[in-house]
Amino acid sequence: GSSSLLNEQTLLGSGDEYDDECQPYGSLCDWPAGSRGPCCPPYLCRPLTIQKTAYLVCA
Repeated sequence: GSSSLLNEQTLLGSGDEYDDECQPYGSLCDWPAGSRGPCCPPYLCRPLTIQKTAYLVCA
């Protein structure tokens, strides 16, 4: 069925579809990844301290 195909695509991480859902390098992200979406591999959501405010970005 269609559900199995969608599951396979998710596991494989097809490029075009995954790029639409993940954040590129340097983008703001939530920790843990939430409303802003996950980071594109191999990037991970990491804290980045700028001045007195801690931002979470894909790095």
